[in-house]
Amino acid sequence: MAPKISQLTNRRVDLAPETPGLIAGVAEGSLGAELGLKSGDRIVSIDGRPVIDFIDFQFHAQSESVSLEIARGNHVESVDLELEGDEYWGITFADATFDGVRICENSCPFCFIKQIPKGMRRSLYVMDDDFRYSMLYGSFATLTNLDDEDWRRIEAERIGPLHVSVHATNPNSVLRLSGIRKARASSTISPDWMSWESTFMRNWFSARTSTTETSWTDR
Repeated sequence: MAPKISQLTNRRVDLAPETPGLIAGVAEGSLGAELGLKSGDRIVSIDGRPVIDFIDFQFHAQSESVSLEIARGNHVESVDLELEGDEYWGITFADATFDGVRICENSCPFCFIKQIPKGMRRSLYVMDDDFRYSMLYGSFATLTNLDDEDWRRIEAERIGPLHVSVHATNPNSVLRLSGIRKARASSTISPDWMSWESTFMRNWFSARTSTTETSWTDR
């Protein structure tokens, strides 16, 4: 298996499942079980919008009124629900992100993936940088592989906590340490990213060190 382009997000991913959004199990006594959901089913959409991963499902499913499209084989069934807004769905997906893990597009000179000895299991060699894995499994993300839609989604769906791998707080230093070419930086990184990231990191450090702006925050 090699990295490919996700049909859900149009991003390079690895370890992608053959069928996105497949349900692996449903807990007894849950809303999912009450609806008759089974292993092998797929939740295609919520309120007319495609479900792109477990985080997306969890956010939009916690509502007082939900319309689902559920696929079982070639049959798609629509279900309209009136809920209390804090339901236990009890659904476990075969792949929580629906499309595997996003590939890091950076070229950091100190990348630890490139330092792993040969002969280990293949998943260890996946150069990932996926904010979804950061929330779900505690992986670290650099936030340098996000586009505008990712930032909007993180804010809208309140995705967190995110575990951030801090290379530097100075924007130019981040580019250099991440191995991001200027051409890619100008074409794929959000125009607001540099100022947002720098401000965020400075505030983060200041809050945890009880210091004001110091020279080391520019490194």
